[in-house]
Amino acid sequence: MSIVVLCMFAIISAASRGVISVIDRYQMGYRKESALTVNFYNNLLAAIVATIVLLSISRQADFHFLTTLSGWMNIFLYALLVQGVAYGYSFVYKKLTVLDAVIVSKSSDVLIPVALFVTTGYFSWYQYSFSILSTLLVFTLGYVSLNLAKQRNQLQAQLSNMTKASLIIVPIIVFQACVSPLLVTGVSHSIYTLMAFTLFTIYIRLGISFVSLVPKYLKASAHRAPAPISKKQVILIYGSRAFLTVLAQVTFTLATSSSESGIAWIFLNMTSLYSVVFSHLILKEDLYKSEFIILVVVTLLAIIGSL
Repeated sequence: MSIVVLCMFAIISAASRGVISVIDRYQMGYRKESALTVNFYNNLLAAIVATIVLLSISRQADFHFLTTLSGWMNIFLYALLVQGVAYGYSFVYKKLTVLDAVIVSKSSDVLIPVALFVTTGYFSWYQYSFSILSTLLVFTLGYVSLNLAKQRNQLQAQLSNMTKASLIIVPIIVFQACVSPLLVTGVSHSIYTLMAFTLFTIYIRLGISFVSLVPKYLKASAHRAPAPISKKQVILIYGSRAFLTVLAQVTFTLATSSSESGIAWIFLNMTSLYSVVFSHLILKEDLYKSEFIILVVVTLLAIIGSL
């Protein structure tokens, strides 16, 4: 696939995950639902959506990767990485604001191209310069926004939280970025086959989230009820999240399946920036001008870099 196509898939994935982040923030931040519960029900519904999509592409996809032990191991490891990142972001969104999460996740852009070079041998100084430039831009404008929005003592406390969060989420993101191309090695790079590979990882994610959920319900304190909500809203929220999960995961796999995916990660790490815009539109949260400027400028920089 061309770099432009990789970036297109990355934009769709980042935008989809941006909406998912807003949904998660509503469920876990406003309604105080458990991250483990949200992940389990989301993966359950996503598995149903994945089955429907699998049936629709079964004639176009090559399922040869399912005939070997290494193929199943790759699916399991890929699912483990994705679910690990999902849990990592759940931690980040509980501790940090959306803007803080932007800065934390964006810092991984500087490391991802180097990590990809170690595992795939591919490196582009031209693309790497855009990664550094976009990261510096986010850091600069983000720091200005933090200074405007917080008192000095609040700023110091938040910077401490950001440092702790970065030690958790950045290594996971970088590891996922450099290993993802290796895990799809041997899988036909047809779009339909890569989609099938991704959809099977959703079944594994469902199993992982179920196992993670069991200890929670063995504790009496885990049964705290979230804020009330109508059944129609529950169906809309979880249904939308499940569809977006499948869309985001499929386009993520397509965007990161190549050794040239370094440029795609500039877009993928803009998920939190999309979250800022969508949280303003959906949850009516404040939108700082600097945050919108970051989204527009980084997008333009990444498009120029991809061309």
